[in-house]
Amino acid sequence: MQRPTPDKKEPLLQVQFQVSLADFYAFNQHVTAGLIKKSKKKVTTFGILEVVMAIVFMVTNLVTKDQNAFFMILSVSMLAMGLFSIFFYPLFFERQMAKAVKKNYQQNDYFKEPVQLTFYRDAVSERSCVGEGSLQYSEIKDAYWLGENLILSLSETGGYILPGDQIERATLEQVKSLIDGHIKK
Repeated sequence: MQRPTPDKKEPLLQVQFQVSLADFYAFNQHVTAGLIKKSKKKVTTFGILEVVMAIVFMVTNLVTKDQNAFFMILSVSMLAMGLFSIFFYPLFFERQMAKAVKKNYQQNDYFKEPVQLTFYRDAVSERSCVGEGSLQYSEIKDAYWLGENLILSLSETGGYILPGDQIERATLEQVKSLIDGHIKK
């Protein structure tokens, strides 16, 4: 005997969660990893170029008869900026990202209250402190694991973070299976 197909209005699954700052930060690190890597590579390359140019200017200034204080100051400045780019910028960048993520998290009402996602046969509805809405499964690009969390990706940098410390693993597995059954990879 076949089981009846659930009605569009009958929920298949429901989860409730509140995203922590740690989970939000980990997600941001994950989605921006490629951009961060490119940025670091670019800044390091320009830093090396600045150091090389500074050394060339210094040597040129020292071996010419007309030593110019302006060019020496320019060379030292370029050397300092190059060294900063190579050694300190990567640390500075990570710290700035952490501050920006924390500020965004603290200022966004969405993270202050629990979020409820209800999965229906044809759509997912969301209820949070900022309102209610729904989306079609076709709007979900991917469902993947990030540590213990399940990420429902809606874009390259946005999506739902379903925390593994608040939702049972079996339920997260059901959500992933449901999403995977609806999206085309």
